[in-house]
Amino acid sequence: MIKNAKICYVELPKTKKEYLKGKTPCMIIEEMRDGSYTPYVTAIPITDKKRRYNPNAFHYKLRMQKKECYLLINQIQIVDRNAIKSRPIATIPEEELIAIYNWLKAQLNLI
Repeated sequence: MIKNAKICYVELPKTKKEYLKGKTPCMIIEEMRDGSYTPYVTAIPITDKKRRYNPNAFHYKLRMQKKECYLLINQIQIVDRNAIKSRPIATIPEEELIAIYNWLKAQLNLI
């Protein structure tokens, strides 16, 4: 279950041509081990560009602050904690996190 997720700006590295890069809003999932945070976080890029939305390509439609956004699940990256470039700019309601978690499990065949 995703328990600690927030939206922050992250400096994403240059990777594949079609991946978002640079300072990008991302859903950050932090992992704790032995009571402390690991030096890396999982970053899922977020875009508000509808042209990037493809429901068949691991994109999750999310409503944030009265605006439609899309989690680009196909662009999940593990980044150094130092790549986080802002304080949280938004949070995701718990019921939405549960829906995202269940959707991720189904998309990644973890059910």
